[in-house]
Amino acid sequence: MATSRPLVSVCIAVYNCEQYIGQAIESVLNQTLGDFELVIADNASTDKTMEVVESYKDSRIRVIRNVQNIGAVANFDLVMRAGIGKYIKLAGADDLLNPNCLERQAGEMDADPRLDMTACRRDIIDARGRVIIRRHGWWGRCGRIQGDHAIRRIIRAGRNLLGEP
Repeated sequence: MATSRPLVSVCIAVYNCEQYIGQAIESVLNQTLGDFELVIADNASTDKTMEVVESYKDSRIRVIRNVQNIGAVANFDLVMRAGIGKYIKLAGADDLLNPNCLERQAGEMDADPRLDMTACRRDIIDARGRVIIRRHGWWGRCGRIQGDHAIRRIIRAGRNLLGEP
């Protein structure tokens, strides 16, 4: 890892995801923005997740390994608190980031210091990588959304409209 603070910490909490974690790591390592760290917190996986993670030899990757399962919520909290970047990008172990994701999201944050977070539409794929839902997220909405409006809309929808901020 670089000695200075990275612009973005990409944080992935993992548990028994050997099938997907390699692709998720590759999608982070292939970003157009190079100023990031990738923090992975393993929640005592019992499959080959850690073998896959440890096969990547990149100084931008930091791994936290729990000796016992601490639960999903605590593991997400742990990985996000471990990130030292100016910005935190939460990603799932089965998420694939578009190559310019970090550049665009960090760019928006840098351009307007009043922003608290960024989110974008995303494609939902199945286990074979086929798109099953295209451009999922805010329906027809782009641009800035006030926090109170976003919270009300998420509560009314009863599901995650933001994706992985």
